[in-house]
Amino acid sequence: MKRITNKYVRRALKALIVVAAVISVVFLYKLCLPNMVFFWGNEAKLELHTRYNVSETLSEADSNSIKNMFVGKWNWFDSPDCGFDESNYITFGNTKFILGMDGCGKIQTGNRYFTLSEDDFNELNRILKKYNAEFPLF
Repeated sequence: MKRITNKYVRRALKALIVVAAVISVVFLYKLCLPNMVFFWGNEAKLELHTRYNVSETLSEADSNSIKNMFVGKWNWFDSPDCGFDESNYITFGNTKFILGMDGCGKIQTGNRYFTLSEDDFNELNRILKKYNAEFPLF
């Protein structure tokens, strides 16, 4: 009887070690590696309240343009040099994208950041100008 118990105990310990290893790998993956930006919603809302007082629903064309800029970008944990203010953002549904204030081209989503290409940044600034705003936002 003692031998059977040891056999089951060893199997249980091996299973526990495997489960712990899988959980550790998933945790480290989520913590260290980038995520890709995805979100739901087609209608973008622009809120800028530091330098400007803008609260607008963007046109369909502008919403699609910004969505194409943001979707598929890799976002990282980071400590960017540019400042962020939670009163300057674009939303798609429940997803908030906080704009870098000084025109650094970085976007914050949650506690992660991604960088726009120069062309995307210029396009975003062009869109902001339609709504009487532009970078820098402070």
